[in-house]
Amino acid sequence: MIVSDPLQHEILEHAIQCKTYVAKFHGRADVLDKLEKYIKNEKENRPCIVYGASGCGKTSVLAKTATEALNWWSDRSVSVILRFLG
Repeated sequence: MIVSDPLQHEILEHAIQCKTYVAKFHGRADVLDKLEKYIKNEKENRPCIVYGASGCGKTSVLAKTATEALNWWSDRSVSVILRFLG
């Protein structure tokens, strides 16, 4: 697919990158459970900071979280904004 709008192209590139990370993702159920609880906690309004050593899977966990958020909030209208850096 050829996209002429630069913004639309960038959005598509980040979505493809997310899909690539999720395809390689496995395990880490404990981390996903913690992120799900954090996201579903409507009383929490502090930022969530995910940190760890280089290559430990932070990006993959967050890509999986982004895709799972739609399932976690299936009873609501949810928008997930993807932006991968680094």
